[in-house]
Amino acid sequence: MDMGAKTTAGAALIASNPASLGLQSDVVGAAANARRMTLITLVLLDELQKGEASFFRPYLNVLPENSNDAPAGWGNEAREGLRGSALLDDVEADCAMRSAEYDAAVAAHPPLADVVSRSEFLRVYGVAATRTYLLPRQRGGATYHLMVPVADMLNHERTRSEGAMARWRYAPERGAFIIAVKEYVPAGSQIFISYGWRTNKHSLLDFGFVHEHVDLQHHGVYEGASVAPRFALSTNDPLLSAKHQDWETILAQARQTAEGAADVEAGELQADEAAPHALGVKGERAALRMLLGRLQVRGEKQILHAYANFATRALEFIEAGSHAAALEAIADQPDYTRAYCLETVSPLRGWGQDGSAS
Repeated sequence: MDMGAKTTAGAALIASNPASLGLQSDVVGAAANARRMTLITLVLLDELQKGEASFFRPYLNVLPENSNDAPAGWGNEAREGLRGSALLDDVEADCAMRSAEYDAAVAAHPPLADVVSRSEFLRVYGVAATRTYLLPRQRGGATYHLMVPVADMLNHERTRSEGAMARWRYAPERGAFIIAVKEYVPAGSQIFISYGWRTNKHSLLDFGFVHEHVDLQHHGVYEGASVAPRFALSTNDPLLSAKHQDWETILAQARQTAEGAADVEAGELQADEAAPHALGVKGERAALRMLLGRLQVRGEKQILHAYANFATRALEFIEAGSHAAALEAIADQPDYTRAYCLETVSPLRGWGQDGSAS
């Protein structure tokens, strides 16, 4: 990472936003992680351009050509296998962030665009992203990302099932990255390290694999819920209209409660006591929040997931800072969610029923 900061493009990128690296943080956020990976990517690109003259040529020769194991390197057809889960959103957000890093690097150092294409940047970024280590803070210093030749070839095991488990550490007093195995290793055995306790979601996103045998709970992480499915009411559902009517009744009852009626369970209100129409932005927001708080969404009851998703996206629409942001919040939503937002909420916000400013 330090070498990346010394490249012409890297130095310009840091100068444009010195705080973007998040060096003094114990927890590295997505944006800081992406910026650090960009610095490492710039080093690799510099060394690749040197050809055989690069000191790191032996290392560069053994690096993979691409990172197609991780979803960010998959084609559109392969990514379709993720549709129906929130993981697809994560992959697309990761890809967008990587592309934005190229834009930031070019903006900081325009000549970069003449020698490195976006596709080449993304290819090398992907390779680096699967092979870096994060060094913890050293005696009050900063946290760092770095690549370690040979060490980045070791495979992951969380607990030893075969071969030998190794531990790694950085020894600043020796300027060395140390991998140690405290047991006899027979010839031909594989040596593993742990990439850390990760959910299957993060293992797939970062490295392109999942654990065959999932440890359902460790350190408070429930892996079975690491990738949330998306739910919507099927337009082919023969009970679709009845379910819509139920939801409209529940929402109407919630409006009545949210407007100051007795705080009773929605099901205890009679239909003629409900408020069938939205009474204002404040009341509609309160009704949706109340419903989200009361919906007990567990297991695979699809109708409850659909209702919760409806309320969540409707709230995003209501609270959007502009009509453009509001439309973006419901761009990929089912027709019934869009209809409610455009026909009921838009007029409350002073927008037309197509979402345009009125």
